[in-house]
Amino acid sequence: MRDDFAETVGRELDRISGVPVAQILETRAAFPKQQLSFDILLETEEAWQGLDLCARIARKGLLVTNLVYRKPGRILIQFRDDPATHPAELVALMGSAPDVTVVRWTTVLGCPA
Repeated sequence: MRDDFAETVGRELDRISGVPVAQILETRAAFPKQQLSFDILLETEEAWQGLDLCARIARKGLLVTNLVYRKPGRILIQFRDDPATHPAELVALMGSAPDVTVVRWTTVLGCPA
């Protein structure tokens, strides 16, 4: 029963924040020995807002492996997953930047060197 509740909450957070909480938890459980990474496409009207969020991700201790400024307002950030960081913390981090939208979130098995 508790697992069903956690999954429901996770799916609700997906819709609100763009962070696929349930998917992250399921992928970690399915591949416990595999390093994961995330590719996230962000969109904002002001580039500095997106770059500020990227800096907060790095300050959180998540290893940023790539940062690409695509076009005005679009930033691709790639960073390694840290299993010690609960996805709810990523939700809070994304929520701390209300002017930045997660356009696409890809969870990757493995990570860039």
